[in-house]
Amino acid sequence: MIIDMSSKPLLEQFQAANEAEGVAIKELLAYMQGGGRDNQRIEALTNCMTSAHDKKMDIYAQLQSVKLDK
Repeated sequence: MIIDMSSKPLLEQFQAANEAEGVAIKELLAYMQGGGRDNQRIEALTNCMTSAHDKKMDIYAQLQSVKLDK
């Protein structure tokens, strides 16, 4: 994807959101692989992961509107 460099802050936000989503995924996976069985904890970690993904996708949609290689 080629974007206008004036959108660099938005791209940086996307990268940070992508990293946050990765952290949330790893936390949920580690908890479940570690034998975690507390449904409230699983729900909280899942909600965190979903929220991080939604934020990333919102930023991605904004990036789509500024990309130059449409």
